[in-house]
Amino acid sequence: MFEIISKDLYWGALDDPSVEQSLDRTSRRNICLKHIQDAWILSKLSNVVGSRILEVGGGFGRVLRTLDNNERWNLDKPAGQGRTASNNRVLMPKEYNVVHSFLGEFSDDVPSDNFDYVYSISVMEHIPISDLKSFFEDHYRILKTGGFGYHAIDFYLGNSELENVENRLDAYLQCISSAGLRFLDPPKIARPLTFRTEFATNPDLTMRYWNEIVPKLAGGRARLQSVSLAMALTKD
Repeated sequence: MFEIISKDLYWGALDDPSVEQSLDRTSRRNICLKHIQDAWILSKLSNVVGSRILEVGGGFGRVLRTLDNNERWNLDKPAGQGRTASNNRVLMPKEYNVVHSFLGEFSDDVPSDNFDYVYSISVMEHIPISDLKSFFEDHYRILKTGGFGYHAIDFYLGNSELENVENRLDAYLQCISSAGLRFLDPPKIARPLTFRTEFATNPDLTMRYWNEIVPKLAGGRARLQSVSLAMALTKD
């Protein structure tokens, strides 16, 4: 799977009672891009039990906290807003395995061939293209054969082709293939990728609030739509 989350995918996830119940536990009340992404990730994981799950860049781990009856890992560094050692002094539960590293650093504290599920939410867009090769090679290393990777990735799209978007998509496709991972389903993205009205989008009011947090992106947000790429991978 390699496609932009549509309204149908988002609303379909919300129709699942287990997803709705898990979303109620995340403490994220604002209907925003994170709500869209959380719903899609939970549509894959909310009914999982007895598995080993790792969240990449989990920070506070709002979704991870809902995945009861699993062995839970959080891979992140304790620095910055919302990270494992901050977020209003709320720390990870003691039963979690917290590793202060990034995927792509090949940490010895993260075992190889160990995880049934690896996922991330709003993480991969922050990774420089030059580091994606290491990210996916490490992803392959830690995932069990037959395991799954689910990633929700922020994108800004407009009415016409954007070079940075196309470069980013090319990098994902190339690095995933070279690492030995494969998509669960063939990619469904038409190139060049531009905004379409069936895409689930971040509300304008939320983006106005985000302008206060990261003002340098305000100009782009006024012209573009905020959407999420859904990526579903496996290891044969």
